[in-house]
Amino acid sequence: MISTDILVIGTGFSGMGMAMKLREAGRDDFVVIEKADDVGGTWRDNTYPGAECDIQSHMYSFSYELNPGWSREYSGQQEIWQYMRGVATKHDLYDVIHFGTEVTGAEWDEERLRWTVSTSKETYDAR
Repeated sequence: MISTDILVIGTGFSGMGMAMKLREAGRDDFVVIEKADDVGGTWRDNTYPGAECDIQSHMYSFSYELNPGWSREYSGQQEIWQYMRGVATKHDLYDVIHFGTEVTGAEWDEERLRWTVSTSKETYDAR
C-alpha cells in the first residue's frame, strides 16, 4: 500500500493544475495517478479528425503558464496535447505521476478520515 497525504486522479488540465499548485505551495506529499501512459486527458485521448478547441487557444492555457506561440486561433488536439506535455516537463510533473494506474474502487474510512483507493497496480491510502 502506498500512503500519501494527497492523491490526485488524472492528468488532464485539472490534475496537472493541482499538481503544479501543490508544488508551488511547497508540498511534496502527493501522488498523481493516471490510467494512460502520458499526460493530457481529453487532449491525449480524443484524436478524431478535426479535433480542436472550441474557444480561442489562449484560453486553453494555464493562466500562470501562458503559451504565446499558438499556431492558430483555435488550436488542434495535437498542439494542445503538446502544450500539456511541455508544461508537465517544465514543472517536473512526470516524477510524481504513476502511469498505467487505473482506479478500480475507492472507500472512505470515516474513523481514520482517509481514502483507500484501489487501482490496477497498487492500493493507495490518502487523506
